[in-house]
Amino acid sequence: MNQFDYLSLFNTESRELLQNFINSLLLLEREPDNIEPLEEIFRSVHSLKSMAAAMGFDKIAQLTHKLETLLDFLKKGQPLFSSTIDLLFESHDTLQNLIELASSGEKPSINLKGLLKKIEEATVGMVGKVRLERKEKISPKAKESFTPSLKSKTVRINLSHLDNLVDLTGELIIARSKLERIGSRYNLEQLSEALDELKRVSLLLQDEVIKARMIPVENVFNRFPRFARDIARQLNKEVEFLIEGGEIELDRMILDEISDSILHLIRNAIDYGIELPEERERKGKKREGVVHLKARKEKNSVVIEVTDDGRGINLEEVRKRAIEIGSLHPEKAKTICDEDLVYFICEPGFTTSKKVSPLSGRGIGMDIVKNKVEELGGTLEIKTQPGKGSQFILRLPLTLVIIPSLLVKVERNVLAIPLNNIVKISSLKNKRVRRIRREKVIKLHQEIIPLLDLREAFHFPHDEDIRNKQAVVVEVSGKKVGLIVDEILGQQDVVIKSLDKMFKGLKGLGGATILGDGKVALILDTRSLSSGLVEEKG
Repeated sequence: MNQFDYLSLFNTESRELLQNFINSLLLLEREPDNIEPLEEIFRSVHSLKSMAAAMGFDKIAQLTHKLETLLDFLKKGQPLFSSTIDLLFESHDTLQNLIELASSGEKPSINLKGLLKKIEEATVGMVGKVRLERKEKISPKAKESFTPSLKSKTVRINLSHLDNLVDLTGELIIARSKLERIGSRYNLEQLSEALDELKRVSLLLQDEVIKARMIPVENVFNRFPRFARDIARQLNKEVEFLIEGGEIELDRMILDEISDSILHLIRNAIDYGIELPEERERKGKKREGVVHLKARKEKNSVVIEVTDDGRGINLEEVRKRAIEIGSLHPEKAKTICDEDLVYFICEPGFTTSKKVSPLSGRGIGMDIVKNKVEELGGTLEIKTQPGKGSQFILRLPLTLVIIPSLLVKVERNVLAIPLNNIVKISSLKNKRVRRIRREKVIKLHQEIIPLLDLREAFHFPHDEDIRNKQAVVVEVSGKKVGLIVDEILGQQDVVIKSLDKMFKGLKGLGGATILGDGKVALILDTRSLSSGLVEEKG
């Protein structure tokens, strides 16, 4: 193992130890008489010291050595004070900065003199005052080395290798589709058997490659408790932050992309949702509000929910503000239902805040969240109850690499519509197509569905007769739109290929794929197609 490998290993394991440090510290702050999180912090600091000493990172070793002494006194029964907790938080942040600098190859320029002095003063203050009321538990021996075990069932690989493997698997699936198309022309038993075996193996390989890209959501969720704690303290609020479903796995790329949006939702839940302790008491609530971050699996999606038990969204304020910024017509505002009204908080520049704070009130946030979720092929659902709280539900696809799609024909072109957005398919043969405000609509199961002819949307040769066509009903942001297509070709897993720069930004297109006959099919972006129709109708 060369020096680069050791540095990479140090970087990975030190970050894991820092995460254990902060998680245990957050628990210790809530349960100061619980010895277990204190022991976890001690083990993390001890391991960091050993690793840093082995790598020659003197400042990290120096800081962790001082912390060990302080933590050892705390383990022996010294009562915790808020100033000690704050000192441990400061030490964690400094260690994080030192490790980032060391991992990047930069020489740490951080001056530790002030922090080391505070740790020494806190430690000296404990000498002779140690209480032995807490019984010290026997804890496992701290890890002395960061050399991986030969018996380990996991291996770390460069992400670029994994991405290349995904691309190659995609090419294999395309090649398989071509062979299946050729095989359909010939009635050869041996060829059919070989194609069946190829399909079985390639599907298994596809499934394994997708799983290799999946990581537990806790890899990102673990950074949020500290964030929630700091925001609550800044706003003088008491908040219990709960995490559930951290073991649920999601595509690494999607998780990276969505993390900032989850951060927005947590910040807004604490800032806008959770009331001040005194206000909660007046309402008969517990002083401490609850913000709950939850992940769960649902069919081919992962659902992430951010829920709070705060004041809820003031819908009358939303109605008033939506009219002021011109997003909602005053007449429509009188009849719009609460379920639809709440989505106006996602309009660009929307805010009901009376003042701008360092946290909120600049009119940014929810529009970014909504756009990001829909860019990733997901949906955002918002629920709120005045006085009881709000819930933000993000439904995200498991992966962005290979997506189940419905292939349709429009004129002579084959288009792919992601199955994740499709609600139903209906023939227009015996349906009465009416016009409301010059727009075509149909009635399906007592529901009025606006129609969008894809021939018109993509400027293909127009065909007025739609009686023999199909309506593919998709749903985005709670709104349904029927996409008129000429023919349904069937379902197929498609490998997403990015569009060339000259095509990016074109409304309605989310990428392309290569079919079994070698031809290119465009993948529809149902979000921009549907929102475009809704905007025109509004």
